Amino acid sequence: MKKYSSIIMNSKYFHGAAATQTMIQRRVRRINCVFQLPCSWTTQCISPHCTISREEAGRRAHQLRQAAEINERKKCDGKYTFLGKDYSNHHHNNNNNDNNHNNNNNNIHMETILSHAGLSSNQQTENETETENKKNNQNNGHNQNQNQNEPLSPPLHLASTYERPPDGVYGEHGRIYSRTHNPTRQSLEDIMSHLEMVEGGPKNANQDANNNNQNSKAVCAAFSSGMAAASSLLLSLSNVPKIHVILPDDAYHGIPTALLSVLNSHRGITHSVVDMTNVSHVQNHVHAVLRNTSSNGGNGISNTHNFGCQEVEDEDEDDMTIIVLWMESPSNPLCKITDIQAICSAVKELVQEEEDDGYSKNNHHKESPHTNIPSIITVVDSTWAPPYITQPLLLGADAVLHSGTKYIGGHSDVLLGLVTTSPLTQGGRYLGPKLKTVQSHMGSVASSLDCWLALRGLRTLHLRLRRQCRTAMDLATFLDSHPLVRKVHYPGLVDHPQHGVACHQMSCNMFGGMLSFEVEDDVRATAVAAAVYVAKRATSLGGTETLVEHRASIEPADRVTSPPGLLRVSVGLESVHDLKKDLDTALHIAHDVCSV
Repeated sequence: MKKYSSIIMNSKYFHGAAATQTMIQRRVRRINCVFQLPCSWTTQCISPHCTISREEAGRRAHQLRQAAEINERKKCDGKYTFLGKDYSNHHHNNNNNDNNHNNNNNNIHMETILSHAGLSSNQQTENETETENKKNNQNNGHNQNQNQNEPLSPPLHLASTYERPPDGVYGEHGRIYSRTHNPTRQSLEDIMSHLEMVEGGPKNANQDANNNNQNSKAVCAAFSSGMAAASSLLLSLSNVPKIHVILPDDAYHGIPTALLSVLNSHRGITHSVVDMTNVSHVQNHVHAVLRNTSSNGGNGISNTHNFGCQEVEDEDEDDMTIIVLWMESPSNPLCKITDIQAICSAVKELVQEEEDDGYSKNNHHKESPHTNIPSIITVVDSTWAPPYITQPLLLGADAVLHSGTKYIGGHSDVLLGLVTTSPLTQGGRYLGPKLKTVQSHMGSVASSLDCWLALRGLRTLHLRLRRQCRTAMDLATFLDSHPLVRKVHYPGLVDHPQHGVACHQMSCNMFGGMLSFEVEDDVRATAVAAAVYVAKRATSLGGTETLVEHRASIEPADRVTSPPGLLRVSVGLESVHDLKKDLDTALHIAHDVCSV
């Protein structure tokens, strides 16, 4: 597209130094045609003898840019435009591929979106701006002028309640109570739903080409912690008689702990474990659960643990089971990589086969209230790979979960959890509104301060991740050749079992800021952790400081899955030379202590 807006701002057309009146009028007609502006408006602005004031020139230039933005949105079928195509120097090629369904334009890079996290100007579509104006009319009694004197740091809204209008009617968008609506929390949810779907992020390509919801928006809900987000996700399926959760064999221990210690009183919940790195094992396991023939061993299938306290009669026509396929990539703490796209595709094919075989008709009775519930919900815990590295929704997942406490907050001062559901899949569209209902009615919402801190963290996420991934790669290579280290787990190493999957799935050769390594036994591992000086001994991850933790000693005693000599490392922003020296010194001290 030709840069029509630059024609107006070019001084030679303002002052007529090198142009005739005919040339200017011809350009006026072209501008009016493109932006659908009144002829008189543009004629006044481009007159060769224009003597408008500086203020008027600024207003008109801004209005023209807004008209250009609206025109670009219309051409992009309502997709977001942060920076107009006319002024962008870094364009992605648009091949008109029907499979690339995004909620955003093809021009913007994720670094720009992250840097502007929380800003209201240049982020809204035409409809969103109109909606926001309605909100301002209802809440503040006047229409706030968007894009004028907007704060360049997101405001922190601490109010817990809002004044009721004199007529007693809050209106469709009226704010009542901060549990149901907080502007700071809404701002974080909006940017996260955008980041999970924007094309300017990592490699992605698995949208449903036949989907008619291309312009639907992802739904994000912010919770008071990562575990609150995970629990709320399962609670959003509480209207289903039976839920079966399939977990990876290597995952954050908090999820099975919650299933066993708290949700065991929840009706009909079961769970099982499978090696998520083996697509065929996952497919066989899902098939077995669908057929209700899950058995011990074989094809990577472990025992199914039923801890539901209430039996459901076999003859109950609504006795359906929904499967929650819970992926974690990279996994905690062994850094296993799950091929998200392959598993989601395999599960989709399997469900289609089951429907063709008549299973769906038996499991979803035509008179059942659960008829529209999907058979399987795919969830990805992508805490170790934020949207700048991996976007699971664009790989076919129904929902993605983040502990915002980690990389999104990024400074070890936030307690936050986030779940975003896909607008592109049946499971995502089913889960989204139910998740928001649980968030509002159960009240486990993220605090406004934590949301504000997370917005601040997003603004530097890309810079921190690039540094942390680069340092993690250097440390992994260093430790891999260290004589006192038995094994290193990091997907960036070429000998990692899923290195090829990581190269395809994770963006720009960024393999994450987490790694783990093993020494001889738990005694030596404890000694190494005790001897570090630059790194700190602590749980959690994703902050600016490097953290080292002996995982086996912190996991539940009856469910230890980490190797005894394993140390998990969350790489911070320190000098890689200082970290190498620190770990090398700690390894030698531990060796000397344990050799006495």
